[in-house]
Amino acid sequence: MSAAKVNAGVKISAELKRELQTVAQREDRTLSKLCEILLAWSLKQLDTAGDSLTLQKLTVGKNKRS
Repeated sequence: MSAAKVNAGVKISAELKRELQTVAQREDRTLSKLCEILLAWSLKQLDTAGDSLTLQKLTVGKNKRS
């Protein structure tokens, strides 16, 4: 049995939404599912790093899209 799902509304830029929609479409996922996957992964990374500032420092320069 899967865990109950709840809504979590966030405000993001229109550009970020377009980028997420593009990735979701490319991966044949819904935008909601892609965001769930990314948030779960990000939370694990944040837990490992200890805090968001450290996480940002660890990921600087590793962005393939730059």
